[in-house]
Amino acid sequence: MFINYQETMLKDKPYLPLWYLLPFLLFGFMIYGETDLDIQLHDTYFVISSESIGVFFGLLLAGSGVIYWLLRNKRLIKWMTTIHVLSLLFISVFMFLILFAYDQFNLRADRETFFFISKLSALLILILCLSKFIFAINIGYYLLRNQNRRQIRS
Repeated sequence: MFINYQETMLKDKPYLPLWYLLPFLLFGFMIYGETDLDIQLHDTYFVISSESIGVFFGLLLAGSGVIYWLLRNKRLIKWMTTIHVLSLLFISVFMFLILFAYDQFNLRADRETFFFISKLSALLILILCLSKFIFAINIGYYLLRNQNRRQIRS
C-alpha cells in the first residue's frame, strides 16, 4: 500500500515530495549556519557556506516543484521524472548529512577523509547536473511533441 502510494506520488505529483522536503532541508541547513563545505579539485579549493548550500538546494527544490506543478496535467516521460525527483531528493539530503558530519565529527582534521568527502561532494554535484539535464530533456521532449501535434491538427 505504502509503496504504491509513493510510486503514484512520484509519477503523478512529483512536486509534492520536493515541497515536503523543502522546509526540513532549509531548517537543517540554517541550523548548521557556521559550517562550511570545503571541496578541493586538483589545484582549486572551493569553500561554500551551509547557508548558501541551503539556499541553492531550496531554490532547486522549489523551482523544480513549481515547474512540475505547472506541468501537472501534461504527459511527461515517467522514468525521467522519477530519476530527476529521486536524485534531487537524495543529493539534497546527502549534502545536508555531509555538512552535519563536518560539524559534528570534525572531518577536516583527517586528510584522507577530507579528500574522500571532497571527491564525493564533487561527484554529487556532477550527478545533480546530469539530473537537471534529464529534466531539461524531459520538458523539451514534451514541448516538441506538443508542437508536432499542433502542426498535424492544423
